[in-house]
Amino acid sequence: MAEMDEVNINLPCFLKFIESRSFALQSAQTSRPKASVPYKPPSKAPLLIRGASAFVATNSSFCDVCHKQNHQLYQCGGFHLRKWASNSATVLEEVPDEDREVKISIVDNGSSTIKALGMQWQPCSDELHFTYQLNEILQPTKRIILSQIASLFDPLGLLSPIIVKAKLVMQRMWELKVAWDANPPGELINDWLILVQKFSLLNSFQIPRNVIDMRNWTRLYLHGYCDASEVAMGACVYIRAVDDDGNTSSHLLCAKSKLAPIGNGKTTTPRLELCAAVILARLISNVKDALSTTTFYEIRAFSDSKVVLAWLAGGAARWKTFVANRVAEISTHLPSINWYHVGTLLNPADLISREAFPEQLQENILWWHGPSWEPLNVSDESASQADLDPGERRQMDREQRTTTLVCLTVYENRFLDDMMARYYPRLQLLLRITARMLRFRHPEYRSATPLSLDEIDFALEKYLPHTQQKHFSEKLADYEEASALNVAVPYTSSIHFWIKTVSSGWAEGCSYLT
Repeated sequence: MAEMDEVNINLPCFLKFIESRSFALQSAQTSRPKASVPYKPPSKAPLLIRGASAFVATNSSFCDVCHKQNHQLYQCGGFHLRKWASNSATVLEEVPDEDREVKISIVDNGSSTIKALGMQWQPCSDELHFTYQLNEILQPTKRIILSQIASLFDPLGLLSPIIVKAKLVMQRMWELKVAWDANPPGELINDWLILVQKFSLLNSFQIPRNVIDMRNWTRLYLHGYCDASEVAMGACVYIRAVDDDGNTSSHLLCAKSKLAPIGNGKTTTPRLELCAAVILARLISNVKDALSTTTFYEIRAFSDSKVVLAWLAGGAARWKTFVANRVAEISTHLPSINWYHVGTLLNPADLISREAFPEQLQENILWWHGPSWEPLNVSDESASQADLDPGERRQMDREQRTTTLVCLTVYENRFLDDMMARYYPRLQLLLRITARMLRFRHPEYRSATPLSLDEIDFALEKYLPHTQQKHFSEKLADYEEASALNVAVPYTSSIHFWIKTVSSGWAEGCSYLT
């Protein structure tokens, strides 16, 4: 790690300074040593705290790139890198004392810690530590409680089950509408004071920074777990390494927690489980972006909710808006084929949804190392997504989108419309041509004799009902309904309707003014 010299200067001058140094740094890129690597800003800085073992830092070429060449490169731009820190004595030997963060020896058992992105890091043991200063406050207010909760800085979410328990106290004060400088009810204060007393155990937490403690690993797996309850939801991600001999190593990489909504936003448990799956999908996506140079042999996500897995397998278009939107987002990060079922007892994210005290979390193997199953046998441990009991199936079907089928009967005869449009306004010609055409359909009229009046009327009967159905459909429907009830239909003028009867085909009906 390194930090630039601070410059106390006003904003316009500072921006001009950065602009000139950036140009100089860009110009120096073309002449940098071949062994060095270009600087790339990390997309997710807190994740870069967790890494592999320090054997790469003992390589002389890496040390040369890490300090010497990059130091020369930034020096060309006017940036002096200092406050270097490492868990490798080889790297620190090349760094002058005035450019180091602290003057400590890696070989001894010193307990000196330095800040790394807001967390305490002990280079000697290569461990991350948490610090919490206990202040004796007998009558804490809502403002003081919030300040104490915010002092638990945990960018990686390693203490998510504990922080959830603290946030629940704050949520209960919002439910009770406690003022900022007012004292909460006595029972709530007692719960908070008990929790604060146990926060002192956080000072004894020692978390290995290294998440891959296996040198000769051949495959890396990225496993994520999610869970939710009526009070909280969360997700956690683990990196599992496997070597050729079948030995495995699994460590917690990061986690994310969130309280369940209250009041009008309160929802069902399956929906909360789906929201937890969204958190996990986003977390896995962030991990892949931050560790873009790492190739994972397999990425899998686990949930103990079969309803959520059924929603994911069904696709977004099948469900209502709430479920559809979240299923669509999850699918963009991680396809449904990568989701599997896990039992509640083997789900480390269950600790987030149920919350935990520091003493319950400190030595919890399930939380820090994940389930004990082997990556190659995960499929055998995963339950079928189709094995839903009647209650779970009802919960799944409740979110299914309902489809309304509307059937409309539309009267249409394009042939008659084309005939009327072609011979308009010569009605007699239209009727005679139609009558000639009808002779081929009715054998009794097939002759060379002139057309009779019956044939002309028969052709007219083809156009009158068609025209009335097309232009007076509503009035025709009213007339048919009134005729069935033997009720006269009032209109502004008389209309002669042709209605279809069962016995005689089309028959003429009349409606007159009443």
